[in-house]
Amino acid sequence: MNIWGNLALCLTLGACTTGGPAAVRIERFAFRPSAVHATSGNPVTFTNRDGAAHTATSGVPEVQGVPGVTDTVPARPDGRFDLALPARDASASVTLDETGTYPYFCSIHAGMSGTIVIG
Repeated sequence: MNIWGNLALCLTLGACTTGGPAAVRIERFAFRPSAVHATSGNPVTFTNRDGAAHTATSGVPEVQGVPGVTDTVPARPDGRFDLALPARDASASVTLDETGTYPYFCSIHAGMSGTIVIG
């Protein structure tokens, strides 16, 4: 993905950071920013600012279905990373070496998801 594609992805997904290492805060049951851009080989650090435990788990998050119309599709972790953030102020990092787009989610709380773009 080129820089324009990354910018379009960031604008589509909400606020994002660009280049180098990146930081994601978990606040009010959301990843902030929801999309970050980091360069290959630089860490992405997650810090839990909530009082509840969270994870940052790579893969496709759960998709909520419409009752009686469509089924809920369960989350599908892909095994790239699974960071536990068990308490307020807990931090953990992941370093991704291959360029690409990496979706992630909280395996404890449906609806919490984000994206890492490695360029």
